[in-house]
Amino acid sequence: MTKILTRLGLMGLLTLTAGCGAKSDAIPVTGILQSNGINLSGQTVEVARSDDPTVRGFASISESGQLEFNRLDNGSVEPGLKPGNYSARLLIVDEGDGRTAKPKVPARFRDFKKSGWTLSVPPAQPVTFTVAAK
Repeated sequence: MTKILTRLGLMGLLTLTAGCGAKSDAIPVTGILQSNGINLSGQTVEVARSDDPTVRGFASISESGQLEFNRLDNGSVEPGLKPGNYSARLLIVDEGDGRTAKPKVPARFRDFKKSGWTLSVPPAQPVTFTVAAK
């Protein structure tokens, strides 16, 4: 009986430690947003996985248009995206100060289905999204 309890205890310990330090299958994803003269720095590109739209990621747009994608994983922001195919959209941040005008961007870029933006993870190269004025 003692041997059985010892083995069960060891198996439980191994099960608990197997998850510790487990490597994530997330892959670093970078890119650029070409905005054709529209200042979109500080705005966000959001992605949703095609086969499970609850799997999402995001990248804040830098002043130069650079993107570095992150995701929420168990309540914390983690770098990279899980493998899969994603659609993307632009999120315009509303700071609510009443003085800063929101950038004027065609509505289609704020919609996953209408933006025309997609990406596959892992990407073959850095991702490029383009905002056209019309």
